[in-house]
Amino acid sequence: PAAGGITMHDNWYVSSAFSLSTGGTTDITSNWTRDTRTETGSIGSAMTQSSGVFTFPSTGIYRISIRGGVYGDSSSRKYYSWTIRQTSNNSNYSTLEAGYNAFTNHGTWTYSMFTVQGVYDVTDVSNNKVKFAYSASGSGLTSQDIGTRNLHVTFTRLGDT
Repeated sequence: PAAGGITMHDNWYVSSAFSLSTGGTTDITSNWTRDTRTETGSIGSAMTQSSGVFTFPSTGIYRISIRGGVYGDSSSRKYYSWTIRQTSNNSNYSTLEAGYNAFTNHGTWTYSMFTVQGVYDVTDVSNNKVKFAYSASGSGLTSQDIGTRNLHVTFTRLGDT
């Protein structure tokens, strides 16, 4: 219940850098790791994940966020995006939220980071699931340094559905 405060918050990150290939939307399916550091502040039941598909621990209204950065040669104009994809039947996925960020011509290597957030009403934990994806134009974009966990997602249960 909203009066009782937030009862679940969980953090995950991708544990290795990867190149953003071009040509459509690509799911991020590997190297997901739950962030269990004390300072990240996880509470309540954890999300579970298999091949990049995240399952919710209980029904409710959830705020979902992906924050990630890339670096690349900005000698030509390029963009990249983060997408939160959802399914209500554990099969067919559609875009819940997406955001795009553009590189402009600033010389050789440029760093860029941004966040995409959405709210998702989970009414059935067997069928309501999410996964994360990217798209990119131009070559030479790579996810940022993993030491600072610059590609991460958070899940916060806001209240009952």
